[in-house]
Amino acid sequence: MSLFKTKEWWRTQCGVNESFDRRSLLVAPLFGADRKDIVIVGSHSGCLRIYSPLSQWIDETKLPSGYKSTDLIIETQIGDCIVDMKTGKFVSGSQDTRLAILTSTKLIIYSIVLNQGSVEYGL
Repeated sequence: MSLFKTKEWWRTQCGVNESFDRRSLLVAPLFGADRKDIVIVGSHSGCLRIYSPLSQWIDETKLPSGYKSTDLIIETQIGDCIVDMKTGKFVSGSQDTRLAILTSTKLIIYSIVLNQGSVEYGL
């Protein structure tokens, strides 16, 4: 007997013929005071995707609303294999949470800012 029940809440398909491992997925609270949980996916081919899932449970169908195109905030090509990803306070003197991407040749630190009402996203 289990103490927990699981339900599928949200899913997406990340690219075609891309490879991933256990370090390819990161869920972290980002975006300043909002601190929403964001899903970050990095592939070995260097594609970085950042999602803000807004799935809701639909009582009539007993299913989640699922993936919407607006869930994808950013999709960009890093240009090198993404080895690992972490979030933290990586910049001295700043309390902002940053995204660190480790590739096979370098460590990249991103500051991610969400502009409300903007239709163009970018790193």
